[in-house]
Amino acid sequence: MSSLKGSANYVWKTAAVLGSGAHGVVYEGISKQSGEPVAVKTFLRSAQTGRPDTATREFEVLKKCNHENIVKLLAIEEDVESHGHVIVMELCTGGSLFAILNDPANKYGLEEEEFLIVLKDLSAGMKHLRDKDIIHRDLKPGNIMKYIAVDGRSVYKLTDFDAARELQDDQQFQSLYGTEEYLHPDMYERAVLKQFRDKTFKATVDLWSIGVTLYHVATGSLPFQPYGGRHNRGTMHYITTRKASGVISGVQRSPCADIEWSTALPQTCLLSQNLQAKIVPLLAGLLECNEKEMWGFEKFFTAVTDILQCKVFHVFFVNGVKEVTVYLPPQANFQALKEELALVTGVAPTSALLLHEQSLLDPEDTTLASELPATSPTAPYFLFTRDTQEVKVQTETPAHATQFPPFPKCGSSLGTDASLAKTFCSVAHAIKRLVETFCRCHASLRTAPLSLASSQEENVKKQTEKLRQMKQTTDLLDRQLQLLSSCEESFSDLVSAVRPATEDLSFTAMGATVRDKQESSVTVRQGLTLAEKGVEKLDLLVVRSQPLRNKWEEERSQCGSLRGCSETATTYVEKIRSSWKALEGDKANRNFSYHDEQFHMLEKTKMRQTGQRLLSLLKEQCLPTCCQLAQRLQDWNRYCYEVMAQQSRVDAELESCSVMVASYASALEMAEKEFLSLSAECVAKLKTEHEAPATKGDSQDQPNATKAPGTLVNGEAKNSLFEMVKKKTVPKSLIVCLQQLKAQQSEIVKMFEESTAISARFVEFPSPSQESQD
Repeated sequence: MSSLKGSANYVWKTAAVLGSGAHGVVYEGISKQSGEPVAVKTFLRSAQTGRPDTATREFEVLKKCNHENIVKLLAIEEDVESHGHVIVMELCTGGSLFAILNDPANKYGLEEEEFLIVLKDLSAGMKHLRDKDIIHRDLKPGNIMKYIAVDGRSVYKLTDFDAARELQDDQQFQSLYGTEEYLHPDMYERAVLKQFRDKTFKATVDLWSIGVTLYHVATGSLPFQPYGGRHNRGTMHYITTRKASGVISGVQRSPCADIEWSTALPQTCLLSQNLQAKIVPLLAGLLECNEKEMWGFEKFFTAVTDILQCKVFHVFFVNGVKEVTVYLPPQANFQALKEELALVTGVAPTSALLLHEQSLLDPEDTTLASELPATSPTAPYFLFTRDTQEVKVQTETPAHATQFPPFPKCGSSLGTDASLAKTFCSVAHAIKRLVETFCRCHASLRTAPLSLASSQEENVKKQTEKLRQMKQTTDLLDRQLQLLSSCEESFSDLVSAVRPATEDLSFTAMGATVRDKQESSVTVRQGLTLAEKGVEKLDLLVVRSQPLRNKWEEERSQCGSLRGCSETATTYVEKIRSSWKALEGDKANRNFSYHDEQFHMLEKTKMRQTGQRLLSLLKEQCLPTCCQLAQRLQDWNRYCYEVMAQQSRVDAELESCSVMVASYASALEMAEKEFLSLSAECVAKLKTEHEAPATKGDSQDQPNATKAPGTLVNGEAKNSLFEMVKKKTVPKSLIVCLQQLKAQQSEIVKMFEESTAISARFVEFPSPSQESQD
């Protein structure tokens, strides 16, 4: 019989089986027109009987679906020999999700990035089905295919719709479909235990299957495991129906043993701690046997959307030599990021020092997560703690990731060897992940101190600029005080010249106030001098010739390199995988010759030797090199943290100077206002005394006439003292004195406005207009 089969437009080989199920077989085929590879599903005769038959039902469902995460229907044709219907679909070259999870590389579940792709695609595909009022009824990893797009993206697609049917949320069904381990407990009772034969089910049974599938994808194992597997059906039913709310797994390790319940994912799970905290509630809501407490589709879709919309922050905790991943919703803020990091690292938000691209990451706490700089595993934020200088590498490695299973020296079967080889291979992949982690940590340890040094250099430059601005402001204030003092002396002399017989106590007090401000100037200058010494010392320690940076360059140059370690680990793992596949192939060999046995033993020897080299790469090169670099960084931290402590002291001194300058400026402003007020009052008095005789004479000529006293406009007499004295023909020297006084007043007002603006900008104290508003 020929191995070739065909339809009008497609041909396939019966030897090229992609998968098989209860109702048919899927083969890899080719289009006769384009030569493009396709997947061809043929149906057993039993699946094409009944009303409607399984094949027709699958045809109808696929016709209604058009979505990236639903396998694409290309054609419905007829086998030219058997005349049976065949479905032609796009070929998913990545294989089924079950095959992916069955690979030794994924013994403990998919890595985080791939898991999120599965979560997104599974949710999107299921939402499309529910929008069409379709339920799948056989969701499991074996019915989810991986498609590799032309741009290299992984796209997971739902397939195998021979059990699917239309069903709205308020409708029920009785027919039984599905796979035991993924069945809802109610369906398990009817389908497996043969109980409650009249029981009906809702569309939410798909949600339970999704929950089991996601747990399997996240951990590499099923959530509910009775001892003996599916043969122990009573215990399986007990685990799924008697578990408490919130429990997401139950395992029985030995016959008659108690069930080990868990509300968390196992420690072997590869997902980050922060993502696990978001996935566990989702799993608990789906794996709820109580219909009233089980999540609905909309709640599931909303929860998945919330997770996928989170912004991911990759952070390297330097003191703990640890990679941390944080998921924050877009509306969360910077303070929330620090709090999440505190939960994982134990570093209080007040002690956290976050760095990004050579500078300190210090936005406002209310800054939204969506506005923060992006990160990646190779370009993370660096987190230092101010509480300790210690840098410690976690030298303990998990047993499941570093202990290879031993091969029996004799008496083992080919099946046992193949099983041990698969476990051996999974350990090799775990070691490879550890090597890659140490390589990334090593690279971050080399880079993080340079970022910290750059941030310190930037901070010292800011301190220098702040000091310069305060000195400039103080110079302006001193000039302002000098003008005020000169103006006060000139006005006092003028008043004495006009009214020699009187003594104005107000101007005497004003003179004392001006002298007091001169003492304030001296105090400010002393504070600035002290701060300047601290800034100059920091400039020498940090900025000039960059000693912090150079010291670390010298320290890290004395440590070993991990260049090429990741590639070496990959090579070793590929060799181990090759040996595993050889032993797996031997298991199916019925005619095992002497030479076959010798090659079989040789493959086991190669695996042991390569495994030891891989383990040596981890324990004798990667781990010691990271520890050495961490110790060097700890030594460097002592010097750097001393500089940081000195910077804190200088910051305090500059802040104290800033307060003094602000106080000095405020006091000087009050003195100027007081002087202007006194001078205006004095001018008004002199004007009144000058106009009194003239007013008296005018009133005798015009009894009914009245004349208002001299008024003030903007704090000055309407008729200036200069004009009054000029009318009385006073000495020319007095007029010159008045002119000088007027010029000084104009200059002091201008100086006051300039100094106030500069002070408000650089020293951060309010301008007069702001004070009046307050």
